[in-house]
Amino acid sequence: MRHRLASAALSLALCTLSLSASAQTVTSVMPSPLPTAGATITINGTGFGPTPGAVTVGASACTVSSWADTRITCAAPPGSGSGANLVVRVGASASPAFPLAYAPPTVMTVLPLDGPTVGGASIVISGANFFTTGTLSWAGASATTSSWTHSEIRLTTPPGQGSATPITIVVGGQVVNTTYRYGQPRITSIAPTSGPLGGGNTLTIMGDNFGTSPLVTIGSSTCTVLSNSHTMIQCRVPAGAGLQPVVVLAADQRSPSTTNYQYGTPEDASTDAADASADVASDVLSDVTSSDALSDVAPSDVISDSPSESSVDAASPIDAANESGPDSAAPVDASTADSASDASTADASRPPTATGGCACAVTVTNNTHTQSRLAWLAAIAAAVALVRRSRRRA
Repeated sequence: MRHRLASAALSLALCTLSLSASAQTVTSVMPSPLPTAGATITINGTGFGPTPGAVTVGASACTVSSWADTRITCAAPPGSGSGANLVVRVGASASPAFPLAYAPPTVMTVLPLDGPTVGGASIVISGANFFTTGTLSWAGASATTSSWTHSEIRLTTPPGQGSATPITIVVGGQVVNTTYRYGQPRITSIAPTSGPLGGGNTLTIMGDNFGTSPLVTIGSSTCTVLSNSHTMIQCRVPAGAGLQPVVVLAADQRSPSTTNYQYGTPEDASTDAADASADVASDVLSDVTSSDALSDVAPSDVISDSPSESSVDAASPIDAANESGPDSAAPVDASTADSASDASTADASRPPTATGGCACAVTVTNNTHTQSRLAWLAAIAAAVALVRRSRRRA
């Protein structure tokens, strides 16, 4: 009989102990999620009992400041991530683990707003919930920080380029992204400032913030980069014409289009002008020599170069073009001379003096229009000779 009573008492005690072990239940925790710096939290639930027990967050203690059967207040430790568990313990019993998370990191500012592409600038990333450690990558590469707190990360910028270089911060498996702006490319000078139309020469560009892999354009054509740094670029000039803007592009940023390169040197311009003058003179000469205006000029109308009054210096187009040809001297037929002495002899006409002092005299009779055309013929021939002479000297 006594044995049966002892067994019943033992069973009742074990049942009571079992009920006691599962009596603590956590229903909510405020605030949630927790800041990484830690905070005073309020735990709501049931079965905590009148006697204070212990509370843990992950592996760290939450220091209790007040305890009641349905509410506990304690100071949660710093932490990070979303995998922390809160447990309330009373004596030998413990509540089921209550999932608890720390807030993810957030970025509010990155100062200064931008910096040189060569790097070396000290920047401060301000925000919250950075914890005291984590990882930071800059444009996909790991970056070294000089200090790391819950609200601030300091580091020195590496070389780079672009207006939105990605920065990734990872704290306790939680990620936040932000960007950094490198300075805009700026050209201070170029050398040379002009060159041949065919290109092929080397252009040196001085300035800053040219980045790590710049591109250069002159007008709409690419100037192939031969060497580059953050302050100097050398590139091979493409063929072109006229005045064209020089632009440096670093990622999505470009220098202002205020620096220009002139295609065509002064020597090119002089040669082009000489070529044009020669072409025009040749065209006019061809037009004059093929004109019907010369069809009515008889051989006797052009007086040979002789001491007589009826003679004149006649400049042959061929002689003028070759610079050294002798004066044209045609024998005068006696009958033609007699006829000419009876007729009224027209005044000799001399064409305008060409550049270089060439004066070509032509005397014709009985045909004023033909005389004028012959004068132009001589003048044009002299001009062609002068142009060709200047080109040979150049």
